[in-house]
Amino acid sequence: MLLLLLVLSTGNLLAQNTVRTKVGEPRGVEGGWPTTGIITQGPLGAFDHGPLHLNAIDIGSTGNPPIYSPYDGMVSEIHDCTLDGDCSRGWGGYGNSVIIKLEEGGLALFGHLSVIMVTAGQPIFKGDQIGIMGTTGVSTGTHLHFELRGLPLAPPYIPVEISPANCDLPNIPCNPRSI
Repeated sequence: MLLLLLVLSTGNLLAQNTVRTKVGEPRGVEGGWPTTGIITQGPLGAFDHGPLHLNAIDIGSTGNPPIYSPYDGMVSEIHDCTLDGDCSRGWGGYGNSVIIKLEEGGLALFGHLSVIMVTAGQPIFKGDQIGIMGTTGVSTGTHLHFELRGLPLAPPYIPVEISPANCDLPNIPCNPRSI
């Protein structure tokens, strides 16, 4: 029994250490990342989203990690493209998407989810799971499109400034060409 607990504890410790070397924490925290992964597209550089998406990043993953709200607020809209059977159109190609109206003002959009776990009008608190990362909509692979509207994509709304200088920090790995 003790050995099993040690193995489980070691595995949990290992998982926590792995998470800390990627973007995010096991649960969303104030001003934290909504998921784990690597920034694959940023607001600057060769892989930017263009002038209409200056406050957006893509966080990619090889798995389907959970998506958590890093903010308090209310789910203002959801788009479940699997209900209409066509995830390639509508809502700007974001596929299964959630928009949260933040208590601080502004909106946070979470796009390309494989599963939506909230409903419109639902109160949301930091750390609540809102979905699972996916590749619905116009997407080239599993990732989260994370966009702030009406708020800067900068601290205190995200943990650190996204810039090439910060690209090598342990808590913000990214494709250096992406930001």
